[in-house]
Order: sequence, then structure tokens, then C-alpha cells
Amino acid sequence: MASFTLMIRYPDQRSETLQFTGPRFIVGREAGDIVLGDPQVSGRHGELRLSPDGSALTYTDLGSSNGSYTPDGQRISGTVAFWPGATVYLGSSSLTLVGISSSPTPVPSGPRPPPRGGTVVSGGEATPTPAPQPVMTSATGEIGAAVPGGTAPGAGPAPAPSSVGAAPSFT
Repeated sequence: MASFTLMIRYPDQRSETLQFTGPRFIVGREAGDIVLGDPQVSGRHGELRLSPDGSALTYTDLGSSNGSYTPDGQRISGTVAFWPGATVYLGSSSLTLVGISSSPTPVPSGPRPPPRGGTVVSGGEATPTPAPQPVMTSATGEIGAAVPGGTAPGAGPAPAPSSVGAAPSFT
């Protein structure tokens, strides 16, 4: 499972760096997953959420009384991307994202599949296995049907994904 590391600075200027594993965490004054003990922070002030693939983190202000702010003083409304090195200010406290790490893909156990285009031997009999056909994928990574010859007529490189709206910068 993916995890992220935060440096948390408390109202007394003490700080600690902690690692969190899980999809979402509530930040608050007295309750929640990350308790700041800051009188200027709401009980349920904000939420940190990892993307399903564990590659990105977002911060959402949950309608706090005193707000959440970027280093340049802009109040955060709604959900914003939270990148490594970014800081969010909540009352006299702050959260700085140190990094995000994805867990390695598990290695399957059991027998290995035959080599591509190789021969599987079972019971003393050799059975040729066909070589795999090229597969078309869409820009979103969805796998389509095998395409004879490896390309579709008129197919070129997939277009780059477009960005609908840029997330605010926290630098």
C-alpha cells in the first residue's frame, strides 16, 4: 500500500515527521487521525486523501472556521493537489508533504509462464505456444483488442492527456 510522509509543525513550534499509510486522514484540533491541539484549528479541519493508485495526495478544507492557507496567504477552498515540498497552514500549525511512496508491485508466486513464442513441454509432448499479438491501448491505458500487424490504419501516437485546470502551487 502507498504511504506519504508529513512534517507536522505544532503551535509551540515543535515539529515531527511521520509516515501515514492508508487512503484518507482527517486533520483536526481534538479528534481525527492527525490531532494538532491548536485552538485555531477546527475539530474536523481538513482531509488528506491518497489517489487510488497511491501516486498523488490531495488536501481538502472541510469548511473550517479559520481556514487553510498556502504559504503565500491564499485561502484554500475545496480540494487542491498536495505535492512533495508543499505546505498547508492551519491556524498556528502547518503540514508539509515530505514525499509519497508507492509499495512495490507484488511478485506472483508459483510457476513461471512459458517464454513468449516458446514451447511448453507437458507429459513428454511438445506443444508450441503462439507469439502474442500487439495490443492497442487508449490514452487512458485501457487495453483494446489485438490488432493484426501491430497497428491500426491511420493510427499514430496517442495524444497527450489534457489538463482541465491547473492546481494551485504551494511553493
